[in-house]
Amino acid sequence: MPTSTVKQRKAVSGIKNGHINKSTNSSESISDDTNSSSSSCCFKCVVGVWNVLKWVLIAVVIPPLLNYTSLKSEHTALLPPTALLYDIGQGQRLMLHCTGKGAPTVILESPAGTVSDIWSAVTPQLSKFTRVCVYDRAGIGFSDRPTPTSSILRDDDEKTTPTRESIRGQDFTVEKMADDLKRLISETSSQPQPFILVGLEFGALVSRFYAHMFDKQILSVILIDPLSAELFTSQRWLHHWQRNILFPMQTQQLTGALGINRLSLVTGWSQLPPYWTHSAEANITARQMHFACHPKHLKSSVDELAGVLDSIQQIKTLSSVKPFPKPLNFTVLYRRNYDKDADEELNEIWRRSKSNIGTGLQIPAGQLNVMETQSDNTYDSLGADSLTKLTSLIRRDVNAYRKRTIT
Repeated sequence: MPTSTVKQRKAVSGIKNGHINKSTNSSESISDDTNSSSSSCCFKCVVGVWNVLKWVLIAVVIPPLLNYTSLKSEHTALLPPTALLYDIGQGQRLMLHCTGKGAPTVILESPAGTVSDIWSAVTPQLSKFTRVCVYDRAGIGFSDRPTPTSSILRDDDEKTTPTRESIRGQDFTVEKMADDLKRLISETSSQPQPFILVGLEFGALVSRFYAHMFDKQILSVILIDPLSAELFTSQRWLHHWQRNILFPMQTQQLTGALGINRLSLVTGWSQLPPYWTHSAEANITARQMHFACHPKHLKSSVDELAGVLDSIQQIKTLSSVKPFPKPLNFTVLYRRNYDKDADEELNEIWRRSKSNIGTGLQIPAGQLNVMETQSDNTYDSLGADSLTKLTSLIRRDVNAYRKRTIT
């Protein structure tokens, strides 16, 4: 082969190889750039996800932690100085606060999920002429939740283990609450008898059950805006109770556990109910902010509200197995409407229950006196007119009792 031809082929081969090498180097460079870009994107994604998770963790962990720390530091400081915690059995303590002197003793029973501060405008008036006590039911306010005991030995040491429920009743219902109250005022603290029971809304059911069970201890009973069985026969009322009362409390229980309640109260996003914000005592407002953030109190409030129908059924059962005590008289103070801002159907249901209150509370008509008050909304059950009537009724019963005992 001629030398020139060989040189030409080598030249062509060199050129081709050069192109191939350049192409290969170019491909490798592009591949490296692509890998570098992908790595950079992945790193940015990881950093972005971590930043999101970091703030989520801060939002989920920090508020509950701060809330728990605040609750621990506030609890003892906010307990009223003259209030006492009494052990009513099985290590369960209830808070009792009594003022005034002399028999009979007035026992004030609060609405569902409400601490005894609700009576702060009432106790100073009553303590001027007799002894008056307020307390927090199990799990509410400063009181312990029911002791989680699965079995308790009987006093006669039988080799049986009856359940807690069979001995003291179902937790967060009137049967158990009445038993707790008896242990508190008749056994552990031994308050002067007889008792004048005053119950507000759900508290009226507790007072009514207690008076029927332990009638020998009772002088008189006053029920303010009681929740009767007649109300809960209405589907409209049941819907209102579940949607507008029970569900918001369940939501508050969840947000309280997450520390959101404290955050919203401190920042002003939410407010306490009017009867707390209008309180003249700074300590009362501080206590209500404390309990609005307390998971134990909020859970117990939900349990009380959820147990209302069981409580009403327990009153019916008691009435069927034990005759109503004949010497015992009840006075019911009822506001005109359920709430002036509620729809007319709810107010009509409320008025209808008032007209059938004897049947709804299982109280004979001859032992029941119903009085109307000027209150017209759910936050005014203890307004000026109600307070005047209540004080007058209690003073009448106290004076009549003392006159009988003197003669």
